[in-house]
Amino acid sequence: NNEKYISIAIESFLNQSYPNKELIIADDESTDKSIDLLKKIEGKHSNIKIIFNKHVGYPNIVNIPIEYSNGKYLFLLDSDDILLPNAISILVEKSEKNNLDICYGNMTPIDSNGDIIKSKNKINNSFYPGRLIKSMFLSHPKMFTKSIYDKIGEFGDKKLFYGGDWDF
Repeated sequence: NNEKYISIAIESFLNQSYPNKELIIADDESTDKSIDLLKKIEGKHSNIKIIFNKHVGYPNIVNIPIEYSNGKYLFLLDSDDILLPNAISILVEKSEKNNLDICYGNMTPIDSNGDIIKSKNKINNSFYPGRLIKSMFLSHPKMFTKSIYDKIGEFGDKKLFYGGDWDF
């Protein structure tokens, strides 16, 4: 249910400088016009696959497209995310340079007009030991290897709505 933003999110994926990428979209039975927009996109791009589900909920809606993925890296993109053109390239470079299984970047909150939201509660993505235990939050963009996903297992605890990826 994000008809207002989903086209922009997909466009930001298509504009990525990283050359070898695929986008697997899982729709969880949207009730707005998102499905119509997705059906228009389906088949236009060989690197985009769309899966229409019967309301499976979180975290299953994250796990389903991962099972269809073919790449070394998994990059989670929500329907209201907008990526800078080099976001994936930067994360892949950092991951490979530092032999990381999980990598995340910075996030700048914007409003519905695309204007930066000035907030007292700035999202700080600086890494320090214990950060995840303290805040349990990895902002977008976040990326992890398919091998670590296979090792840990699918996104899990359905009782942890905001922490369904706690294992990661």
